[in-house]
Amino acid sequence: MDVGMYFLISDCTQDQKNLDLEHFGTMHDGLTGIYNKYGFKYGFYRQARRVMDDNLHVEYLMVCLNFGDFKLLNGLYGMTKGNELLMRVGSMLQRRYGQDPRTAYGRIRADRFAMMIPEAIFDPDDYLKTVETIMHGLAAIRFDLQITIGICRVTDRRMPILVLCDRAFLAASVLKTQESNGYVWYSENMMSDRIRDRAILSRFSDALGRGEVQLYLQAQVGAGDRHVIGAEALSRWVCEDGRVIPPAVFIPILEEHGKIWQLDYHIWEMACRLLKSWKDDPVFGSYRISVNISVKDIYYLDLYEVFTHLVEEYKIDPGHLELEITETVFMDKPKEAILLIQRLKEYGFTIAIDDFGSGYSSLSFLKDIQADILKIDMEFLRKTEHQERSRIILRSIVALARELGMPTVVEGVETSQQVRDLTQIGCDIFQGFYYSRPVPVADFEERFPDGLARPWSEPVQAEK
Repeated sequence: MDVGMYFLISDCTQDQKNLDLEHFGTMHDGLTGIYNKYGFKYGFYRQARRVMDDNLHVEYLMVCLNFGDFKLLNGLYGMTKGNELLMRVGSMLQRRYGQDPRTAYGRIRADRFAMMIPEAIFDPDDYLKTVETIMHGLAAIRFDLQITIGICRVTDRRMPILVLCDRAFLAASVLKTQESNGYVWYSENMMSDRIRDRAILSRFSDALGRGEVQLYLQAQVGAGDRHVIGAEALSRWVCEDGRVIPPAVFIPILEEHGKIWQLDYHIWEMACRLLKSWKDDPVFGSYRISVNISVKDIYYLDLYEVFTHLVEEYKIDPGHLELEITETVFMDKPKEAILLIQRLKEYGFTIAIDDFGSGYSSLSFLKDIQADILKIDMEFLRKTEHQERSRIILRSIVALARELGMPTVVEGVETSQQVRDLTQIGCDIFQGFYYSRPVPVADFEERFPDGLARPWSEPVQAEK
């Protein structure tokens, strides 16, 4: 018969906490505390599906948020600043939408966030403004990441959450080529554009190897004697079947996916190879070839090492290789970029400020950069309601450049009237369709055998 009982008592509080923490970790993102992609039971994808199934009469939106060049933030300021941004976004989502059982949100990966939200309560302008406020609140950051938001309306509730996310992020990616904050609604034609983009990316490396990406030249003509003094190096993608992929199509794609430096290096090397072949030519031997430096090049390449190596490898005069830079190259790391330009100039390279007059070109830029040439943006030559004001500004820029000892190159010269007007103003060099369209190297050499520039409409034999 039972005469009593005894108990074994142990403290399992910590074990239960560990179990709860492990369960939370499978569901939530460890950094921000909000749902992760899959989770164990209640990850974002499952939560998004659950709220839609529980609210059958609610019209939903998939809203995805992404930050452009997030890796650069970590590279420049370390992981701490990047993590701070992600945690602030996570806190904002919890604070603004965490009390609404009809809404699901989560961090998909890295700097990507997604939210399933009723259309009736979502204000895209307010959402964008809120994220911008978070961005501007980061202390000691000298540049803002691009904020891109994609919105996909849920028209088929059976569609997988993963597909809805992909469509919203695809819409957000449209903004990357515009380099501005904003939001974009998904449309069906975006999918065909993305397929085209992927096809271009997959073929690009092979196209370089097969020589499909070719060097084209556009002549630069002196205003005084109308002789060619050099050319700008441009790229053209000519497929094996003769089709030409316009630069306006493939260059933004390469920029978006971080491959623009490969294209730039390819063009730089071909330009150096051409300068070497011209070295002893009585006409072409004196020409400069100008090459463009993209904003991303300064992050992916050691530009001083690259350019000095190229001129040493091909044994060319660095003064014949003109490096074109824009003010945007200096926005993120101005001190480092200015030092780089000074070193390149001291080595002997010719430095040109490109697209001056576009965007927000500042006079301090001219003060800080000891450049050799000023290239004036073609926008000044376009028809405008304020033609006389444009002419006054252009005349002032030319006079200022002359005082600084910088010859001016005006791009986009297309008519004889523009040539006369620009000559009267005092411009030094013309570049544009009036004298030369971008052409392959062989056509360039055939067009200017004696270095004399003729209007493009005139045959070469006219003045022989």
